Amino acid sequence: MNNPLGILAGVIVCSVTLPIFLSVVSYDNIEINTSQKQEQLAEIKSSSKYINYETIDKDSPKINIYNHKTNKIEQMDIEEYLYGVLSGEMPSDFNIEALKAQAVAARTYVMYNQENKTSKHKGAAVCTDYTHCQEYKSYEELKESKGEEWIKNSYPIIKQAVDETKGHVITYNDEPILPLYFSTSSGKTENSEEVFSTEYPYLRSVDSLYDKYAPKYASTLKISNKDFVSKLKNVYSDINITDDNLSSQIKI
Repeated sequence: MNNPLGILAGVIVCSVTLPIFLSVVSYDNIEINTSQKQEQLAEIKSSSKYINYETIDKDSPKINIYNHKTNKIEQMDIEEYLYGVLSGEMPSDFNIEALKAQAVAARTYVMYNQENKTSKHKGAAVCTDYTHCQEYKSYEELKESKGEEWIKNSYPIIKQAVDETKGHVITYNDEPILPLYFSTSSGKTENSEEVFSTEYPYLRSVDSLYDKYAPKYASTLKISNKDFVSKLKNVYSDINITDDNLSSQIKI
């Protein structure tokens, strides 16, 4: 999951999941000052598995991350980790609410992996490689790649989006969902089993009407007749087509 494929991701994943099933709990929105509140807390803990992976303390959880660049597992505060994820997954000049939605999706992805032990990285919930998990860049990497001006003007917006959603994840039946997000669905999303092998009740096909405002809603690719025919023949070896007078041999 990288920025080119992560544009508007937060908005899209919310369009898939939030209208149907959304359960959000924050680990910093409950203060325990009285015995009555302690009793209420005990009831919550006994009735909800959700508390097992999102604590209600003001300290956020620590997670193990496999750094594919150093080939080492690092322990990091999940909210600190999300600063680096959001910086890589979505442009900082997107609307703050879109950034918040992406932060929730990214946090949920980590918790889903951790709760279900689906990570292929032994001892770590996620890795830093966008081709496998989520894009992540450290503060130092961001400073080097994006520059001082970005750090000064844009990084605070990233932090705001993460901080204002602290501890929030998307759940279904008291479990974190698998928040598969992507750039653009061109007007409609797909049911999960039509893309992947697993059917998820919360990843159902819905209209995505605002995709037309996405930067990559429409694109143009120019290719020579020769390359066009070559690519077709790579897949369909017995196809009868040549690059001479190509327009008379095909139609859309």
